[in-house]
Amino acid sequence: MKISGICTAAALLLPVCGGCQTTQTPTAAILTDATPAALSELERTISTALGGTEVTLSDEAFASSSVLTLEPARRQTPAGRMASGRTSQRPAQFQLLRTGDGCVLEWLNAGQRFKLIDTHCTAE
Repeated sequence: MKISGICTAAALLLPVCGGCQTTQTPTAAILTDATPAALSELERTISTALGGTEVTLSDEAFASSSVLTLEPARRQTPAGRMASGRTSQRPAQFQLLRTGDGCVLEWLNAGQRFKLIDTHCTAE
């Protein structure tokens, strides 16, 4: 009798817990398919994060690693040669993350996250 009462109480609690939302921690991810739409969305998102800097990604971006590092462009001399010297800019780093409902791109330098619509990813 006690077992049946415990099962009944548990059965009554299940519907209440079924409506509870759980917070999922984002996990590092890689692209499942580097479609033109996904690469375009990633380029636009990174460009927006960097204040409009033009960005072109290869098909291999985020294919084998969740982190992408973008070095600042090196300056050229008027003669077209690479200027020597140090750059004061840090490389920009972005990480692709898998969340419960899709993919997010995090700009690691600033801690900002951008929800991606056309990009599909899987946990790394």
